[in-house]
Amino acid sequence: MEITVGIDVSKARLDVHVHPVGESFAVGNDEAGVAELAGRLGRLEGLAGIGIEASGRYERLAVAELAAAGLPILVLNPPRSGTTPRPSGNGPRPTRSMPGSSPCSSRLSGPSPGRWPMPVRRNWRP
Repeated sequence: MEITVGIDVSKARLDVHVHPVGESFAVGNDEAGVAELAGRLGRLEGLAGIGIEASGRYERLAVAELAAAGLPILVLNPPRSGTTPRPSGNGPRPTRSMPGSSPCSSRLSGPSPGRWPMPVRRNWRP
């Protein structure tokens, strides 16, 4: 089974979700917590990737420790309000409540089936 992990970063803690196992837990965003996280994720069989949100430098300790442990880590830039191209037409606007619209799931697994194609924009600036 291919396992992906999403980590939400804050100043005090790291919220972790293991997919498709469905396990969720939190550890402190300090040396002891990150060491526990690296050990716990290092024991997972079939780990395909770990997505961690770039969060104002609070992710740096976790990224360094997980990379040093040889784990497949990917730093994801959080979406910024108003800078994401919107779909053309009258379809629904993507929200966090729509399936497959979370930042981690869409960037690790690609677009979900049935989603509209995003138009290609040339010379587009945020």
